[in-house]
Amino acid sequence: MEEIASSILRTAVSFILLLFILALYGRQINAHKNHFNMAMAITAGSLVSNMGFNVNLKFFPMLCSFGTLVILYYLAAIGSYRSPFFYKILSGPSSILIQDGKINERNLASVKLAKEGLYQQLRENGIFAVSEVKKAILEPNGILSIEKKAPLDKGSDAYPIPEYILKGVQLPAEMIRDGACLYRTYHGQFISWFEGYLFAKGLEAKNIRYAVISTEGVLFLVPYSDVSSPDS
Repeated sequence: MEEIASSILRTAVSFILLLFILALYGRQINAHKNHFNMAMAITAGSLVSNMGFNVNLKFFPMLCSFGTLVILYYLAAIGSYRSPFFYKILSGPSSILIQDGKINERNLASVKLAKEGLYQQLRENGIFAVSEVKKAILEPNGILSIEKKAPLDKGSDAYPIPEYILKGVQLPAEMIRDGACLYRTYHGQFISWFEGYLFAKGLEAKNIRYAVISTEGVLFLVPYSDVSSPDS
């Protein structure tokens, strides 16, 4: 009976201590899911579990260990607040994975993230083409922060071109400038596709201020605001 009462008392005290540490640091732990806070949460959970259920361990030394953990966390939190360098050590660095529509292969390899995993995170944020991204940063908590490129001018158009169409085309490639055709030197299949695309859009070369294919194979097309008059 005494062992049961002791176990109940230990569990109650451990639970109260856990509520206490969550009241002190719970918002910080939840808001900043980094290496440091993860280690804190795991260690605190392990200590509270042993304090509450492992009757073979003396309660007072475990309580001292718990208090030491709280003090260490407090000192580390103060240090990371006052020193950005110390914060990086505790939290881990962030990594730029995409810059100006291009994937940083070296950083992607350093964080051990497959391209399919990166594409999935982009799709979860409503982005289906890397070319739409100005900058993407993998934060220490594993979340991908994304800055999209500025929207195109009103009336502009962007379209990813199939790879088989681009075979033999050196990118980037200017297609039209101020209504003048610059694409006549490319192979017939590419010319047919491009002119068919313009026809489907109801446009002609003379109606287009600028058209270019980016290094990612995306066609950017900017018609004149008044397509009937390039000089307007």
